[in-house]
Amino acid sequence: MKNCCLAIFMLLLFSASDCVLSASVRTCIVNCGQCKKMYGDYFMGQRCAEECMKTGGYVVPDCNEPNTIMRYLSKLA
Repeated sequence: MKNCCLAIFMLLLFSASDCVLSASVRTCIVNCGQCKKMYGDYFMGQRCAEECMKTGGYVVPDCNEPNTIMRYLSKLA
């Protein structure tokens, strides 16, 4: 009985962490899309989204916070 409860607890714990991770990645990608709409061709949206996926949504870009999006801005030639 104790092993069964432990197994169920572990399953719930891993499921909950996956949901949180998914929400973080979703927020990150939505923010990348919003910045792309705001800055147009000056913003590298795909690079932003790829880094969101790579970091698991840990670094969330904020379009109004230059320090979080500087690496995704480019000059048009």
